[in-house]
Amino acid sequence: MASNLHGRIDPLIGRRRRCSMTILNTLTVLALVVMSFALIVAVPVLYASDDTSGRSNRLILLGGLAWVALVLLNWGMSYFVV
Repeated sequence: MASNLHGRIDPLIGRRRRCSMTILNTLTVLALVVMSFALIVAVPVLYASDDTSGRSNRLILLGGLAWVALVLLNWGMSYFVV
């Protein structure tokens, strides 16, 4: 009886893990898409600004690094989901 119950619970736990990983993967893809659109708008605006202190360049660099981090995070998440 206990082994039969154990056999029924294991697939359910596996499905929950798979479902939660799929949701996390979807959220990381959404974050990457939002960040990409933000950079598409922000980079030309920052380059067109008259700020000579280098603040624009730092923001562009920070945005680019965050984008690369999200790409790597998506790669890692898709590795575990698929």
